[in-house]
Amino acid sequence: MLPDILAPGSRVLDIGSGPGRHALALAAEGHHVALVDISAACLDAAQRRFEEAGLTDRLLMVQRSDASGLNVKAGAYDAVLLFGPLYHLMDDGESRACVDHAVAALAPGGHLLAIFLTRTSIVRDLIKRGRFDEIHTLLDTGYLDHGRYKPLTAKSRADYMPPVRTHSLAEAEDLLRKAGLHITTVHALEGAAAWMRPYIDEVGADDTAFSELSAVVRATARLPELIEAGDHFLVSARRPLLPATTPWP
Repeated sequence: MLPDILAPGSRVLDIGSGPGRHALALAAEGHHVALVDISAACLDAAQRRFEEAGLTDRLLMVQRSDASGLNVKAGAYDAVLLFGPLYHLMDDGESRACVDHAVAALAPGGHLLAIFLTRTSIVRDLIKRGRFDEIHTLLDTGYLDHGRYKPLTAKSRADYMPPVRTHSLAEAEDLLRKAGLHITTVHALEGAAAWMRPYIDEVGADDTAFSELSAVVRATARLPELIEAGDHFLVSARRPLLPATTPWP
């Protein structure tokens, strides 16, 4: 998707970059990237990967910061990636701050791509683990409305995931629109394949089968019934070329 919206040599800010997987792929395609992550270890790993690939000249900046408090040059980037931070920010104010910083970094006409964790992902994972008491407690305490998951048992705290914020599609689009962005596309990521483990894990070991599966997932990624049915969905949005104006009276 990114090659479809990026001109050659674009400047991309990757907020929550982790060890630099996405940024490295973009750099290999000729783009210039800046990395922001809260983890010094991840940023060190990312820089090593860039050095090993001989792509340090495509690395604009590396900054250690949380996603809601970063400090980057306004209007300097053609695209901003939020491929993780929004499901680690439990507080709505922090989420808004994160998106506001991302939008400020975008040049007019630039694109924001954000990944969100779905409500159903938590329910499905707990079903697969047979943790029905935890599911019922979550549902009884309003999880389907507020979307905030916190492990309720010692076992889930040990082997599942830390507290996360899930979003409905409506919540995700509202968050981006309120930051002044125009929604352009929405895609399911895993789509129907998210419901097919352990079969999917077996397919992943076969390059040809995984390639064919990926092609099917991409072909069906915009089906409305799959957007919130998988584990994650991706929302692409664009910063207007001109600032919003007050309508004529």
